[in-house]
Amino acid sequence: MDVIYYQAFCKIILFLCKRIFTYNEKKNTLYLLLPKWPSSKSFVVHDLVAGSGASASLLGYKGKIAFQQIGADLVITLPEYDPNQVPDEPVYVISISNTGSFTRNPIVNVGYPKGTINPTIDFKNRSENAAIHYTLDGSEPTTSSPLFTQPFVVDHPATLKARAFISGRLPSAVQVADLKTYSWNKAKSGKKSKPGLKYSAYEAKFTTVSALADSAVARSGIAQSVDLKYTTRKEYTGLRFDGYIKIPDDALYSFYLATDDGSKLWIDGQELINNDGPHSGEEKTGSIALKKGYHAIRLEYFQRGGGSELELKMSQSGLPKAAIPESALFHD
Repeated sequence: MDVIYYQAFCKIILFLCKRIFTYNEKKNTLYLLLPKWPSSKSFVVHDLVAGSGASASLLGYKGKIAFQQIGADLVITLPEYDPNQVPDEPVYVISISNTGSFTRNPIVNVGYPKGTINPTIDFKNRSENAAIHYTLDGSEPTTSSPLFTQPFVVDHPATLKARAFISGRLPSAVQVADLKTYSWNKAKSGKKSKPGLKYSAYEAKFTTVSALADSAVARSGIAQSVDLKYTTRKEYTGLRFDGYIKIPDDALYSFYLATDDGSKLWIDGQELINNDGPHSGEEKTGSIALKKGYHAIRLEYFQRGGGSELELKMSQSGLPKAAIPESALFHD
């Protein structure tokens, strides 16, 4: 590697982290990159058990590097820093031979099967014979943490952390997922027989959707879909849609609101998505548990100037997102 590029690479390492590992599978050698010489002359590599015949060396240093195993940790001791023996490097590289084989990260699957409001947790192992241990309180998983054996349901909000372990190898990185539980939103009583949503169009230089309430309506009518075609002009305009959405099944639904500029979405009076303020195209999402039937929906949008976008999609648990069909939209 060219010296200039090597130094640039080292500076990036210095900026990004305090230490970094890389592993050569063919040589079964673990490399530890230190951005500075440790003042204590030693440091700990957690959850690393040195293999049989393991040895450590420092790039550019001819002497020996000592280490000892203390439980599941490897403690490496460096010599006194001597610039005559240790090259002054932007990154110090220590190699630990005959050790470092790691366990691949497990895949975490969080699902909400149809008709449920609590998450079901499942894991897929990516290393043969690995044991996956997890916690639900935000603490780091160890081999003493609960062992995953089969999918399970979590009935309260929690921070899931999981890690895969194989004896004699480095454990995987910790995988994290924030688990949410939901409450059912009951459907509105009565059948809504009038198709489409009520809409109101506005003309002003808006900076927030809340300003629509104080603006004069330029045009109103019935919209068959949430669409920009109901605006009265291309720039400095706003829209509001009101009505009901017909939900086909009891399930957890996710809504996706992509706009340029600002927007907000309410379901059953609950602010589900806040994508407000002047900005370029951006999609935000929110999830809600809905019972089969009709649910109130309101969407407010404004376009400040320049580009414009307004797109609302939804998905049911386990299914891809799609545009809301016109047949699902109604009004009083």
